[in-house]
Amino acid sequence: MRKRAILVLLASLGAAAQAAPDSAVDLRVLEDLSTGSFAEPAGVPVQQTTLRVRYRSERWQAQAEVPWLRVVGAGQAALAPAARPDQGRGDLRVKLTAPLRPASRESTGVDLVLRVNAGRGAAVAGTAPAEAGQALRLALERPLGAWTAFGHVGFKRAGDLPGGSSGRHAIDGEIGAYRMIAPQLEAGAFVDLRQRTRFAAALPEASLYAALQGRDWQWRLFLSRQFGRERSDVAAGFALRGEF
Repeated sequence: MRKRAILVLLASLGAAAQAAPDSAVDLRVLEDLSTGSFAEPAGVPVQQTTLRVRYRSERWQAQAEVPWLRVVGAGQAALAPAARPDQGRGDLRVKLTAPLRPASRESTGVDLVLRVNAGRGAAVAGTAPAEAGQALRLALERPLGAWTAFGHVGFKRAGDLPGGSSGRHAIDGEIGAYRMIAPQLEAGAFVDLRQRTRFAAALPEASLYAALQGRDWQWRLFLSRQFGRERSDVAAGFALRGEF
């Protein structure tokens, strides 16, 4: 059921891309190099090449992307033998966005966002692929003087699409703000929240970041901390992204 649904979404996206004017469709390759993430073994840098196709219209947007992950650097030697597969396909991700109201000084921008994670990517650097799931969110943004506030609130479901497993349901949200402190330099902070379920504990996460943005590239430094009764982990690292 899940595979058929994903194929239908991708087929619809491809048909829209063929029917749309050239300016409404873009195909890009994104290159990321990052370390320090909670999703990766400590100190092991992971490089990610993502193929992304996106269709944009006045009423909605659709995006599909497939990443390829590779372990780079000396950190691979420190991994246990069972955790040494050093490359593989990541999770197929599809996102549909319907802008409901644009952001302005007088009103809060609102987008309705549906995310579908097909999961079942390869286990790279000892990190298991994410579980398949879907998320429906209201994304919010509001300029406030020199700052811009942002966040989302939504419903997250893990497991197959309807007709499959019952999955795990949770409400999740995010709130944060950023500001431009120079023409190309952005700094901000945000907090992610997740509802506690019988399968997973609530695990708030707070992050600080600074990003230097060029036309087709971005450097980002970040510091994150998770807050929980059984764990309180800290992650610090960097991410470099380029597009062409």
